[in-house]
Parts: sequence; structure tokens; C-alpha cells
Amino acid sequence: MVPLKLNKGRKSILGGKKMRKSVLVVILFLFFVSFIPLNAQWARTYDGGSDHDEARCVQQTSDGGYIVVGETQLFGVYMDIWVLKLSSSGDIEWQKTYGGSYYEFAQSIQQTDDGGYIVAGYTNSYGVGGMDFWVMKLSSSGDIEWQRTYGGYGYDYAYSIQQTDDGGYIVAGTKSFVSGLEDIWVLKLSSSGDIEWQKTYEESDYEWPPSIQQTSDGGYIVAGTIGPFGNKDFWVMKLSSTGDIEWQRTYGGSSHDEAQSIQQTIDGGYVIAGSTGSFGILYADFWIIKLGLTGEIEWQKTYGGSDVDYAQSIQQTDDGGYIVAGSTRSFGAGDMDFWVLKLDSTGAIEWQKTYGGSDYEWLSSIQQTDDGGYIAAGSTESFGADGENDIWILKLFPDGDIHSSCGFIESSDATITDTFVFPEDTFIIPQDTDTTPLDTTASSQDSNAIVTLLCETPEYTLTISATTGGTTDPVSGTYTYDSGTEVSVQATANSGYNFTGWSGDASGTTNPITITMDSDKSVTANFEAIPETPEHDEGDGNGGGCFIATTAYGSPLHPHIDVLREFRDQYLVTNKVGQALVNFYYRYSPSIANFISKHKLLKIAVRIHLRPLISLSYFIVH
Repeated sequence: MVPLKLNKGRKSILGGKKMRKSVLVVILFLFFVSFIPLNAQWARTYDGGSDHDEARCVQQTSDGGYIVVGETQLFGVYMDIWVLKLSSSGDIEWQKTYGGSYYEFAQSIQQTDDGGYIVAGYTNSYGVGGMDFWVMKLSSSGDIEWQRTYGGYGYDYAYSIQQTDDGGYIVAGTKSFVSGLEDIWVLKLSSSGDIEWQKTYEESDYEWPPSIQQTSDGGYIVAGTIGPFGNKDFWVMKLSSTGDIEWQRTYGGSSHDEAQSIQQTIDGGYVIAGSTGSFGILYADFWIIKLGLTGEIEWQKTYGGSDVDYAQSIQQTDDGGYIVAGSTRSFGAGDMDFWVLKLDSTGAIEWQKTYGGSDYEWLSSIQQTDDGGYIAAGSTESFGADGENDIWILKLFPDGDIHSSCGFIESSDATITDTFVFPEDTFIIPQDTDTTPLDTTASSQDSNAIVTLLCETPEYTLTISATTGGTTDPVSGTYTYDSGTEVSVQATANSGYNFTGWSGDASGTTNPITITMDSDKSVTANFEAIPETPEHDEGDGNGGGCFIATTAYGSPLHPHIDVLREFRDQYLVTNKVGQALVNFYYRYSPSIANFISKHKLLKIAVRIHLRPLISLSYFIVH
């Protein structure tokens, strides 16, 4: 029986160690999470000093800032690709244009594994002729590492690019022919831009413009539009890792339906966003379709008002819902406004807001950010430096707000309509193409945007201090927080001191305390020394005015007394309940110790009864 008890005890101790380790991991995780900064919410325009500036794509970068790509018009005629690297608060860290003597447009940008960027668009300054795909690999500071065109003598437009798991890239766009028809064109590139495979996907009609993403199985999902002019349908293809079609389907009605964005969802299915003239209230409404693994429809809904509404971008959010962005003339303040809808996992609207002024705004891209909010990019004619088309970037709270001072935000009241389209199989056979990439010679040029801050969330300071005898977490100092942020402050007493309460803009003894930042504030943690109690004279054993444990072991320097003292300092005087126990012990212990000191057998009995407490204290402390 004894070995069994020992084994069970050992198992219990090991279990205790595992439990303490798990608790420590959780505490450290929560400590880390509590210090993740909430990025400021803001709205800014960026004017390149020309007639037309527009953002096509925005992404959050690994440093918490943002990368934006679009175009800027030079000399009132030609367009160049324009890339802006922004800080988390929207300040420009660097900005560059890329182009030749004619027209360049960019549609897609992504940060790469090495901290640089891959850009896809099209050019007629370089290449074979007409318009060609133009892909540039940029360094983290925007310098060109390599640049290539891909195309023929027609018009070839790249719309979507993504780095793949093998370090290369997948690019999707359209390729035109002498007949005037356009086919979807997909290129798989190596890390240096060489073509690994290339295929077109064509029917007898017009296909345009695709969105592509690598899927969890190493293949690709492509969404585009197919059909004759005026009667187009959503077209979705699931490709293998080598570009072969695994399944292909169309989704549409009797009028014009145009897909713009597709993403694989956490359940392995897909969600598509675009616009429909076949369903809803009026041409066009947002149309969102949730697909299963092989393209079967799980749900389908339109969102719109009494005028036209165009969806451009969709992303699944951390809560399993979706954020959808586009532009609306049905709601808002003027001609056309940004329109953002937050949907739950079933497509029901959680919130919906418009952003705009009296003139024309167009929203192209949205992404959820690390703090749970959103970054949105497009263009505005209502705001900015010159009254022309300027890039407009919004950093939003998780509920779509910025701050009440931003007068351009309005609520909308979309009508949701269930649709009942059934997917139809298509039978396109991919065709190999034989384009050879051509090196280009563009150099980056520094640009000089005029940045206008329209509004942002106010920031307030919190000054934290402590009297002698303790510390605070965060440590004493002055901190800056966004308006509405809730800050938790913890007070910890040093050995020999008690925490007595807060003063300043907070009061009471609640610990930790939560402070809501709606103005500049300061708080002080107050501590007081624990009253001294006479200690036992070393080794005399009389117990006059002494503590019980000291009397039992005969000296305040006994190792067991050190263990109890460590436990007191680390785990009792640091909290209100422990402080009460210590004060109770200090009050009644001397008289009891005096009685024990006169009876040798009592000292032995007390030592025996203190042994479990000392063992537990040692285990907890060490």
C-alpha cells in the first residue's frame, strides 16, 4: 500500500506541475494580448498632384502598416502605377511611381515572404504591343528587383496575383484575340518570374475579369464573368496545381451578372461577391453566393436599394462572417459612395454603413486588420487637395465607425433578397499558350503626395504613478490611448506594505481597476507599511511577544521560517484576503506564542502540525 500511495502522490505532484505550467502559459498569453496596440482609426486622402489618382488594392503589412497600389495620372494624359507604403496611422513611409511613356495600371499587390511586394497590372509602354501583363517584384523599400511583361499583340490585362506556397506566383487576367473576344489567362510563375505553365480558358463568348486564390489543396480557385454582352454570368473554376480544370460552373439569371472577388472559406468552400442585374431590386445589386466544396450553392442573397450598387471585394472575417465592400448610389450622401456591409456566416447583415460626400466615391478593396477593424481603399472626388479624383483610405473600427467627428459616415438600409439560381456545369477545355516573358526597364520614381487628414479617433493620455511601497502594471509613466479604450491597471505591494487604494481620476480599493479613456487622466496607487511586530530573540525560546512559528522552531532564522516568510511576501500581502489573514495572525499570534513557549510538548505538536503548511508553501514558492 505504501508504494501505491507514493506513486499516487508523485502523480499528483506531476499533475500539479503540468497544471501550473498550463496556467503560466495562459497568463503569459493574456499578458501579451493585453499589450497588442489598437491602431488609430482615421480617414486620409492622398493626392499625387494630378487629375486622377485611384487605389485598386490595399493590404496590411507585417509591421502593422499598409501597402496600397493604384495609379496616378501624369501631365494630364498618361497613367503610371503608384505604390504607397503607409504606417499604421496612415502616414506615408515611402511612395513611388512606376511607368514608361504611355499607360500603366495596377490591379493587385501582396507582401511577399521576404518582406517585399509583388505587383500585377498592365502596360502599353513595354512589351510586344497593345497592352501586356506587367509584373514587378519590389523590395521592402519599393525598389524594383525584377520586372517582366507577358503578352502578345492584343490586349492582355492582369487583375490578380498571389504568392504561392512554393515561393512563386499565380497571375490571372484576360487575353484578347483578333476576333475581339477575351479569354481568362492564368500564368504560374517561378520566384524569378519565369513561366512554369500558362493556360487560357475560353468559350465562344466574352470572359472577364478573374480573381484567383491558391486553395488549401495546392490548386486554385478562379472567379470571373462569362457570356455575351448584356447577359453575363458568374463563372467559377477549380483548378489543379498544374492548371487543369477539376470542376467549372456558372451562376446567373436572364440579365447581366458580374463576379469580382472570390475567397476560400474556413470550411473548405468558397464565397463570391459581385453584382447582379438578374435579381434583387434594380440593376445592379450586391450579389453574394456561398458555395460548398464542389461549387454547390449553400446560400445566395442580394443586397441593394433603389439605385445601382456594385460589390468589389469580399473577405471572411475572424468570427466566421464576411466583410463586403463596394459602391452605392442607393444610399449615402451623394453621387456614389463607399458601401461596406458586415455579414454573419449565413449572410444576415450585422451592420452596414456608407462613407462619402456630395460627389463620386469608388471603393475597390477591403481587408480585416489585426485589431479586428478594417482597412478600405478607393478614390474620392468629394474630399482631397484639388477636388479631382484622389486616393481615399479609411481605417475603421470593428463596427465600421471612425469617430463621431467624421461627418461623412451614414447608416444604410439595404433590402436583402434570397435568390434561387441553380449552378450550371460548363465544359471549357484549357488551352496551352506559348508567351515568352520580356524584361522591362522601368525605374521607380519618388512621388510627392499631398496628404489630407479628414478625421481620426482622438487620443488621450493616462499618467500612472505609485507611492513608496509598491508598483503598478503598466509601470509608472504616461501612456497614449485612443478614445474609448479601456485600460486595466494593477497595483502590487512590496514586502512589508499594503495596497490602500487609488487616488486621482480613480478611487476605491478595486484591484486591478479599469479606466475608460474619454479624457486625459491620471491615477496613483497608494501603499502603506505594515506595522512592525516585536520578533523573538534568536535562540531564547521564551516566546515573549513572538510569533507562533518562531516560538515552535526556536529562531526567526530557521529555514522553515524563511519558507513561511517567502510565502507571506509573495502570495499573502499582495492581495486583500491575504493581507487580512496576515493582520489577523499579527494581532493574536504573540499571546498564543507566549503560552506555547512554556510547554515543550506544545512546541513539538506545533512543529508537527506546521509541517504540511511549510511543505505546501515551499511547493508553491519553488
